[in-house]
Amino acid sequence: MSQQAMPSPRYTIVRSLGVGALSEALLARAPDGAHVVIKRLHRHLASDASCVEMFRHEARVLTALSHPNVASLVDEPARVGDAWEFVQACAVGVALSTVTAALRAPMPLGAACEVVAQLLTALEHVHSRVADAPLRVVHRDVCPANLIAAGDGHITLVDFGIATSAWRPDPDRGQMKGTRGYMAPEVITGERDADARSDLWSAGVILYELTLGRRLYEGSATRVMAAVVDGPTPSPAGEREGYPPALDDVVRTALARTADDRFADARSMLDALDGALAAHGLSRGRWALAAVLTEALRALPRDAAPV
Repeated sequence: MSQQAMPSPRYTIVRSLGVGALSEALLARAPDGAHVVIKRLHRHLASDASCVEMFRHEARVLTALSHPNVASLVDEPARVGDAWEFVQACAVGVALSTVTAALRAPMPLGAACEVVAQLLTALEHVHSRVADAPLRVVHRDVCPANLIAAGDGHITLVDFGIATSAWRPDPDRGQMKGTRGYMAPEVITGERDADARSDLWSAGVILYELTLGRRLYEGSATRVMAAVVDGPTPSPAGEREGYPPALDDVVRTALARTADDRFADARSMLDALDGALAAHGLSRGRWALAAVLTEALRALPRDAAPV
């Protein structure tokens, strides 16, 4: 990747969107007025070769992906002064985690399933992408904070910072990386490397939480991880009256403790999801999700409003 371009001088910084362990995300405005997101590696990590490699790997993965439900790259990584940066398109909306906090209740089933269906469509693309050879991309941090929901019902998967791929297959063996409560059992135990089915486990958690209006597991990190590894497979039908049995089967399969017992791929889970809805006379669609998001966004404070 080129190191000649210098993203930030071309853009006007608007505000910080958040700070992570590796980098900061900055909302910025391009010369044509469009919003973009500048991802900037923390300056104290700019001399750490492994951190720079991880940062540049994220941009390389984004370059290889091209899907409406996945964040896209605008400018490749560049050294700007004493910092590394790359620029990606701005996913308009707010984090799904913000939406669920505003709702404080279960989503209607059609709206919840639309969120997960769009996520699965994105994951199908991510997991199956080929560039000369299969890329074998695994996101590894599928969670509500990394899903951006727009008012029109569009969902975008963002933040591939800890993703693995054929270019970087096993960067941190033995280390747990991800978001508490959304890491699959094998990620916690280290029994096997994360693969596409680990991302599907995370999608199952999101489906459970959206349709029940509460976290799958609560408590300390130790308690949550113990429940993920050793607890029984959750059954939403036992917790929400009238929960469709076929949809319960989808959740339970996605949340199987052993990866081999889960859906084989995102397309299989999406087909099962749509089949479950059809079996119970239900439907999903962006229109259904948009209505829920519009109501939730009205309750947000101005500083949490969509970009």
